[in-house]
Amino acid sequence: MAIKAQFSITLSRVDDGQTGKQGAAGVGVKSSVVTYQGSSSGTSAPTGTWLTSIPAVAAGSYLWTRTVTTMTDGSSSTAYSVALQGKTGGTGPKGNDITSYASGTTLPASVAVANSQFWLLNNSGIVQKVYKSDGSKWIELPISASMINAATFNGFTYIGVNFIGSKFTSTFSNVQPTGFAQTVSGTSTLADGSLVTDVYQDGTSTKISHNELNQLGMVTQQYVGDKVGMQALLGQGQLDLGGYFSPLAGGDPVWNESTLSARTLYLLNNTGKAIWNGVSLMGSDQAINAKVLLENTLIGWVFQWSQYDTVANKSIDRNWTYCLVPKAHNIGHDPNQGWSVEMPIVIPNKGSFTKIVWIANSQLGGDKSGTTGLQINACLRAIYAV
Repeated sequence: MAIKAQFSITLSRVDDGQTGKQGAAGVGVKSSVVTYQGSSSGTSAPTGTWLTSIPAVAAGSYLWTRTVTTMTDGSSSTAYSVALQGKTGGTGPKGNDITSYASGTTLPASVAVANSQFWLLNNSGIVQKVYKSDGSKWIELPISASMINAATFNGFTYIGVNFIGSKFTSTFSNVQPTGFAQTVSGTSTLADGSLVTDVYQDGTSTKISHNELNQLGMVTQQYVGDKVGMQALLGQGQLDLGGYFSPLAGGDPVWNESTLSARTLYLLNNTGKAIWNGVSLMGSDQAINAKVLLENTLIGWVFQWSQYDTVANKSIDRNWTYCLVPKAHNIGHDPNQGWSVEMPIVIPNKGSFTKIVWIANSQLGGDKSGTTGLQINACLRAIYAV
Protein backbone atom coordinates (compact mmCIF):
# COMPACT_ATOMS: atom_id res chain seq x y z
CA MET A 1 0.00 0.00 0.00
CA ALA A 2 1.36 3.41 -0.99
CA ILE A 3 1.20 6.47 1.32
CA LYS A 4 1.04 9.90 -0.19
CA ALA A 5 1.62 13.20 1.69
CA GLN A 6 0.63 16.67 0.64
CA PHE A 7 0.94 20.24 2.05
CA SER A 8 0.18 23.80 0.96
CA ILE A 9 1.80 27.25 1.57
CA THR A 10 -0.23 30.46 1.79
CA LEU A 11 1.49 33.80 1.26
CA SER A 12 -0.01 37.13 2.40
CA ARG A 13 1.09 40.78 2.38
CA VAL A 14 0.98 42.90 5.58
CA ASP A 15 1.57 46.72 5.45
CA ASP A 16 2.24 49.10 8.48
CA GLY A 17 -0.87 51.04 9.60
CA GLN A 18 -1.27 54.86 9.60
CA THR A 19 -0.31 57.03 12.62
CA GLY A 20 -3.23 57.41 15.07
CA LYS A 21 -4.69 60.69 16.43
CA GLN A 22 -3.08 62.44 19.46
CA GLY A 23 -4.64 61.32 22.77
CA ALA A 24 -6.22 63.61 25.37
CA ALA A 25 -3.97 65.48 27.84
CA GLY A 26 -3.25 63.71 31.18
CA VAL A 27 -4.73 64.84 34.52
CA GLY A 28 -2.51 65.62 37.59
CA VAL A 29 -2.81 67.13 41.11
CA LYS A 30 -2.83 70.88 41.02
CA SER A 31 -3.17 71.60 44.77
CA SER A 32 -4.05 70.03 48.10
CA VAL A 33 -5.49 72.09 50.98
CA VAL A 34 -5.78 70.73 54.54
CA THR A 35 -8.12 72.48 57.05
CA TYR A 36 -9.47 71.67 60.51
CA GLN A 37 -12.70 72.11 62.52
CA GLY A 38 -14.03 70.94 65.86
CA SER A 39 -17.41 69.24 66.26
CA SER A 40 -19.53 67.41 68.79
CA SER A 41 -20.28 64.74 66.21
CA GLY A 42 -17.92 62.08 65.08
CA THR A 43 -20.07 60.89 62.18
CA SER A 44 -21.32 64.01 60.40
CA ALA A 45 -18.85 66.49 58.92
CA PRO A 46 -19.19 69.95 60.44
CA THR A 47 -20.62 72.78 58.34
CA GLY A 48 -18.90 75.70 60.06
CA THR A 49 -15.72 77.54 59.14
CA TRP A 50 -12.71 75.41 58.37
CA LEU A 51 -9.38 76.64 59.80
CA THR A 52 -5.85 76.27 58.44
CA SER A 53 -4.41 75.72 61.97
CA ILE A 54 -5.44 73.05 64.45
CA PRO A 55 -7.99 74.47 66.94
CA ALA A 56 -8.29 73.55 70.63
CA VAL A 57 -10.98 70.88 71.07
CA ALA A 58 -12.81 70.24 74.32
CA ALA A 59 -12.60 66.85 76.00
CA GLY A 60 -15.18 64.48 74.48
CA SER A 61 -15.40 66.46 71.22
CA TYR A 62 -14.00 65.57 67.82
CA LEU A 63 -11.33 67.10 65.62
CA TRP A 64 -12.17 66.87 61.94
CA THR A 65 -9.52 67.15 59.21
CA ARG A 66 -10.58 67.99 55.64
CA THR A 67 -8.29 67.54 52.64
CA VAL A 68 -9.45 69.14 49.34
CA THR A 69 -7.44 67.97 46.31
CA THR A 70 -7.81 69.96 43.02
CA MET A 71 -6.73 68.34 39.73
CA THR A 72 -5.26 70.09 36.68
CA ASP A 73 -8.46 69.54 34.71
CA GLY A 74 -10.44 71.58 37.27
CA SER A 75 -12.03 68.63 39.06
CA SER A 76 -11.63 68.20 42.81
CA SER A 77 -12.17 65.67 45.60
CA THR A 78 -12.70 66.06 49.33
CA ALA A 79 -11.58 63.57 52.06
CA TYR A 80 -12.23 63.66 55.83
CA SER A 81 -10.62 62.11 58.92
CA VAL A 82 -11.81 62.43 62.50
CA ALA A 83 -10.20 62.02 65.97
CA LEU A 84 -11.72 62.04 69.48
CA GLN A 85 -10.28 64.32 72.18
CA GLY A 86 -10.12 62.06 75.29
CA LYS A 87 -11.73 62.93 78.59
CA THR A 88 -9.94 63.18 81.98
CA GLY A 89 -9.78 59.76 83.59
CA GLY A 90 -11.24 58.85 86.93
CA THR A 91 -9.42 59.28 90.24
CA GLY A 92 -6.91 56.52 90.87
CA PRO A 93 -6.49 54.54 94.10
CA LYS A 94 -4.99 56.28 97.12
CA GLY A 95 -1.19 56.17 97.20
CA ASN A 96 1.01 55.03 100.07
CA ASP A 97 2.54 58.43 100.80
CA ILE A 98 4.13 59.42 104.08
CA THR A 99 1.31 60.53 106.33
CA SER A 100 3.54 62.09 109.00
CA TYR A 101 7.16 62.67 109.92
CA ALA A 102 8.90 63.02 113.26
CA SER A 103 12.42 62.79 114.68
CA GLY A 104 14.08 62.39 118.04
CA THR A 105 16.73 60.56 120.03
CA THR A 106 14.37 57.78 121.14
CA LEU A 107 12.02 55.66 119.01
CA PRO A 108 8.43 56.23 120.28
CA ALA A 109 6.85 53.32 122.10
CA SER A 110 3.50 54.09 120.48
CA VAL A 111 3.29 53.29 116.78
CA ALA A 112 2.04 56.07 114.49
CA VAL A 113 -0.47 55.52 111.70
CA ALA A 114 0.63 53.55 108.67
CA ASN A 115 3.24 55.15 106.37
CA SER A 116 4.48 57.51 109.10
CA GLN A 117 8.26 58.00 109.31
CA PHE A 118 10.52 58.54 112.32
CA TRP A 119 14.17 59.61 112.04
CA LEU A 120 16.29 58.49 114.99
CA LEU A 121 18.98 61.05 115.88
CA ASN A 122 22.00 60.99 118.17
CA ASN A 123 22.71 63.72 120.72
CA SER A 124 24.41 65.78 118.01
CA GLY A 125 21.34 65.74 115.81
CA ILE A 126 22.84 63.34 113.25
CA VAL A 127 20.51 60.77 111.68
CA GLN A 128 21.37 57.25 112.79
CA LYS A 129 18.37 55.22 111.54
CA VAL A 130 15.10 55.71 109.65
CA TYR A 131 11.86 53.90 110.60
CA LYS A 132 8.49 53.54 108.83
CA SER A 133 5.21 52.49 110.44
CA ASP A 134 2.96 49.77 108.98
CA GLY A 135 0.23 50.72 111.45
CA SER A 136 1.18 48.11 114.04
CA LYS A 137 4.97 48.32 114.37
CA TRP A 138 8.03 50.37 113.40
CA ILE A 139 10.09 48.94 110.51
CA GLU A 140 13.70 50.04 110.08
CA LEU A 141 14.50 51.25 106.55
CA PRO A 142 17.98 50.96 105.05
CA ILE A 143 19.47 54.31 104.03
CA SER A 144 20.34 53.38 100.46
CA ALA A 145 21.44 55.36 97.43
CA SER A 146 17.85 55.27 96.15
CA MET A 147 16.76 57.26 99.22
CA ILE A 148 19.43 59.94 98.66
CA ASN A 149 19.53 61.35 95.16
CA ALA A 150 21.11 64.78 94.96
CA ALA A 151 23.80 66.56 92.99
CA THR A 152 25.38 68.22 96.03
CA PHE A 153 25.27 67.83 99.80
CA ASN A 154 25.82 70.76 102.12
CA GLY A 155 26.10 70.55 105.89
CA PHE A 156 25.95 66.75 106.06
CA THR A 157 27.96 64.56 108.41
CA TYR A 158 28.60 61.01 107.22
CA ILE A 159 29.52 58.25 109.67
CA GLY A 160 30.38 54.72 108.57
CA VAL A 161 29.52 55.42 104.91
CA ASN A 162 31.18 53.57 102.04
CA PHE A 163 31.43 55.76 98.92
CA ILE A 164 32.04 53.82 95.69
CA GLY A 165 33.03 55.25 92.33
CA SER A 166 32.89 58.85 93.51
CA LYS A 167 34.91 61.96 92.77
CA PHE A 168 35.43 64.59 95.43
CA THR A 169 36.59 68.11 94.60
CA SER A 170 37.41 70.75 97.19
CA THR A 171 38.37 74.31 96.29
CA PHE A 172 40.00 76.64 98.79
CA SER A 173 41.21 80.23 98.96
CA ASN A 174 42.72 82.66 101.48
CA VAL A 175 44.38 79.76 103.30
CA GLN A 176 47.79 80.23 104.94
CA PRO A 177 49.67 76.92 105.28
CA THR A 178 51.81 76.43 108.37
CA GLY A 179 55.23 78.00 107.85
CA PHE A 180 54.22 79.79 104.65
CA ALA A 181 54.23 83.58 104.55
CA GLN A 182 51.42 84.02 101.99
CA THR A 183 47.82 82.94 101.62
CA VAL A 184 47.06 80.47 98.85
CA SER A 185 44.18 79.12 96.81
CA GLY A 186 43.68 76.00 94.77
CA THR A 187 41.84 72.74 94.26
CA SER A 188 42.11 69.28 95.79
CA THR A 189 40.63 66.34 93.88
CA LEU A 190 40.15 62.80 95.17
CA ALA A 191 39.44 60.41 92.29
CA ASP A 192 40.74 57.23 90.66
CA GLY A 193 42.80 56.34 93.71
CA SER A 194 44.73 59.63 93.78
CA LEU A 195 44.56 62.80 95.85
CA VAL A 196 45.86 65.76 93.82
CA THR A 197 46.27 69.32 95.11
CA ASP A 198 47.38 72.24 92.96
CA VAL A 199 48.26 75.41 94.89
CA TYR A 200 48.41 78.98 93.58
CA GLN A 201 49.30 82.31 95.08
CA ASP A 202 46.06 83.89 96.27
CA GLY A 203 44.42 86.12 93.70
CA THR A 204 46.88 85.23 90.91
CA SER A 205 47.59 82.47 88.43
CA THR A 206 51.10 81.95 89.82
CA LYS A 207 51.49 78.27 90.60
CA ILE A 208 53.26 77.43 93.85
CA SER A 209 53.12 73.65 94.05
CA HIS A 210 51.68 70.41 92.75
CA ASN A 211 51.14 67.65 95.30
CA GLU A 212 49.92 64.15 94.56
CA LEU A 213 49.29 61.05 96.63
CA ASN A 214 48.73 58.24 94.13
CA GLN A 215 48.70 54.46 93.93
CA LEU A 216 52.51 54.18 93.97
CA GLY A 217 53.55 56.89 96.40
CA MET A 218 53.73 60.64 96.86
CA VAL A 219 54.88 63.48 94.60
CA THR A 220 55.47 67.09 95.65
CA GLN A 221 56.74 69.73 93.25
CA GLN A 222 57.65 73.32 94.12
CA TYR A 223 57.47 75.81 91.26
CA VAL A 224 59.90 78.60 90.48
CA GLY A 225 58.29 80.78 87.84
CA ASP A 226 56.59 78.52 85.32
CA LYS A 227 58.67 75.40 85.90
CA VAL A 228 59.43 72.91 88.63
CA GLY A 229 62.26 74.17 90.83
CA MET A 230 62.38 71.33 93.34
CA GLN A 231 60.62 68.01 93.69
CA ALA A 232 60.44 64.97 95.93
CA LEU A 233 59.16 61.55 94.87
CA LEU A 234 58.47 59.06 97.64
CA GLY A 235 57.56 55.53 96.70
CA GLN A 236 58.66 51.95 96.24
CA GLY A 237 61.01 52.10 99.20
CA GLN A 238 63.00 55.20 98.26
CA LEU A 239 62.97 59.00 98.20
CA ASP A 240 64.05 60.70 94.96
CA LEU A 241 65.02 64.36 95.34
CA GLY A 242 65.65 66.85 92.56
CA GLY A 243 66.20 70.56 92.16
CA TYR A 244 68.02 73.33 90.33
CA PHE A 245 71.34 74.36 91.88
CA SER A 246 74.34 76.35 90.64
CA PRO A 247 77.51 74.23 90.62
CA LEU A 248 79.65 77.37 90.49
CA ALA A 249 79.24 80.78 92.06
CA GLY A 250 77.28 82.94 89.66
CA GLY A 251 76.78 80.05 87.24
CA ASP A 252 73.54 78.93 85.64
CA PRO A 253 71.55 76.50 87.76
CA VAL A 254 71.37 72.91 86.55
CA TRP A 255 69.05 70.11 87.54
CA ASN A 256 70.45 67.72 90.15
CA GLU A 257 68.93 64.47 91.38
CA SER A 258 69.71 62.10 94.21
CA THR A 259 68.09 59.00 95.68
CA LEU A 260 67.73 58.12 99.34
CA SER A 261 66.88 54.46 99.71
CA ALA A 262 66.67 52.07 102.63
CA ARG A 263 70.13 50.85 101.62
CA THR A 264 71.51 54.40 101.72
CA LEU A 265 70.01 54.96 105.17
CA TYR A 266 71.61 51.74 106.33
CA LEU A 267 75.01 52.97 105.13
CA LEU A 268 74.44 56.35 106.77
CA ASN A 269 73.60 54.66 110.05
CA ASN A 270 76.91 52.81 109.91
CA THR A 271 78.85 56.04 109.59
CA GLY A 272 80.96 56.70 112.70
CA LYS A 273 80.72 53.16 114.02
CA ALA A 274 83.97 51.71 115.39
CA ILE A 275 84.66 48.40 113.67
CA TRP A 276 87.69 47.81 115.91
CA ASN A 277 89.65 49.56 118.66
CA GLY A 278 92.67 48.70 120.76
CA VAL A 279 96.46 48.89 120.33
CA SER A 280 98.25 46.97 117.61
CA LEU A 281 101.55 47.34 115.77
CA MET A 282 99.82 45.44 112.91
CA GLY A 283 102.46 42.75 112.57
CA SER A 284 101.97 39.60 110.57
CA ASP A 285 100.25 37.91 113.52
CA GLN A 286 97.48 40.54 113.74
CA ALA A 287 94.04 39.69 112.22
CA ILE A 288 90.84 41.73 112.68
CA ASN A 289 87.25 40.78 111.84
CA ALA A 290 85.42 43.96 110.86
CA LYS A 291 82.14 44.70 112.65
CA VAL A 292 81.01 46.63 109.57
CA LEU A 293 81.82 45.28 106.11
CA LEU A 294 83.73 47.61 103.82
CA GLU A 295 80.90 47.34 101.26
CA ASN A 296 78.39 48.42 103.93
CA THR A 297 80.03 51.80 104.44
CA LEU A 298 79.06 55.00 102.71
CA ILE A 299 82.69 55.93 101.89
CA GLY A 300 85.06 53.40 103.45
CA TRP A 301 87.15 52.73 106.57
CA VAL A 302 89.28 55.30 108.41
CA PHE A 303 92.36 53.98 110.24
CA GLN A 304 93.49 55.89 113.33
CA TRP A 305 97.20 55.65 114.17
CA SER A 306 99.22 57.16 117.05
CA GLN A 307 102.81 57.12 118.24
CA TYR A 308 104.14 54.00 120.00
CA ASP A 309 106.66 54.08 122.84
CA THR A 310 109.13 51.32 121.98
CA VAL A 311 110.81 51.57 125.39
CA ALA A 312 107.69 51.33 127.54
CA ASN A 313 105.95 49.17 124.94
CA LYS A 314 102.73 51.19 125.01
CA SER A 315 100.76 53.62 122.89
CA ILE A 316 101.12 57.40 123.25
CA ASP A 317 98.13 59.71 122.72
CA ARG A 318 99.86 62.07 120.33
CA ASN A 319 101.01 62.43 116.74
CA TRP A 320 97.71 61.09 115.40
CA THR A 321 97.45 60.07 111.77
CA TYR A 322 94.27 59.13 109.87
CA CYS A 323 94.26 57.07 106.68
CA LEU A 324 91.20 56.38 104.51
CA VAL A 325 90.63 53.13 102.63
CA PRO A 326 87.72 53.74 100.26
CA LYS A 327 85.07 51.10 99.61
CA ALA A 328 86.24 51.23 96.01
CA HIS A 329 89.14 49.08 97.24
CA ASN A 330 86.81 46.12 96.61
CA ILE A 331 86.33 47.03 92.95
CA GLY A 332 88.39 44.76 90.74
CA HIS A 333 89.52 42.71 93.73
CA ASP A 334 88.19 39.53 95.21
CA PRO A 335 86.43 40.97 98.29
CA ASN A 336 87.22 37.82 100.24
CA GLN A 337 90.96 38.03 99.58
CA GLY A 338 93.17 40.60 101.26
CA TRP A 339 95.06 43.18 99.21
CA SER A 340 97.84 45.29 100.66
CA VAL A 341 97.41 49.00 101.29
CA GLU A 342 100.35 51.25 102.26
CA MET A 343 99.48 53.98 104.76
CA PRO A 344 101.97 56.90 105.07
CA ILE A 345 102.77 58.01 108.62
CA VAL A 346 105.03 60.76 109.99
CA ILE A 347 106.25 60.66 113.61
CA PRO A 348 108.26 63.74 114.65
CA ASN A 349 111.83 62.95 115.66
CA LYS A 350 111.32 59.43 114.35
CA GLY A 351 110.82 59.83 110.63
CA SER A 352 108.44 59.04 107.78
CA PHE A 353 107.41 55.52 106.88
CA THR A 354 104.47 53.41 105.70
CA LYS A 355 102.39 50.85 107.49
CA ILE A 356 101.19 47.96 105.35
CA VAL A 357 97.73 46.50 106.04
CA TRP A 358 96.14 43.64 104.14
CA ILE A 359 92.48 44.47 103.59
CA ALA A 360 89.51 42.37 102.45
CA ASN A 361 85.78 43.11 102.63
CA SER A 362 85.29 41.64 106.10
CA GLN A 363 88.80 41.09 107.44
CA LEU A 364 92.14 42.84 107.63
CA GLY A 365 95.57 41.81 108.80
CA GLY A 366 99.03 43.15 109.52
CA ASP A 367 102.34 42.72 107.76
CA LYS A 368 105.68 41.45 109.02
CA SER A 369 107.16 44.90 108.41
CA GLY A 370 104.89 46.38 111.06
CA THR A 371 107.11 45.37 113.95
CA THR A 372 110.48 46.28 112.42
CA GLY A 373 112.45 49.40 111.56
CA LEU A 374 110.74 52.78 111.75
CA GLN A 375 107.30 51.13 111.43
CA ILE A 376 107.45 50.08 115.06
CA ASN A 377 107.05 53.70 116.11
CA ALA A 378 103.32 53.76 115.16
CA CYS A 379 100.44 51.64 116.36
CA LEU A 380 96.83 51.25 115.20
CA ARG A 381 94.32 52.58 117.75
CA ALA A 382 90.94 52.30 116.00
CA ILE A 383 89.11 51.74 112.71
CA TYR A 384 85.86 53.61 111.90
CA ALA A 385 83.26 53.21 109.20
CA VAL A 386 82.63 56.44 107.28
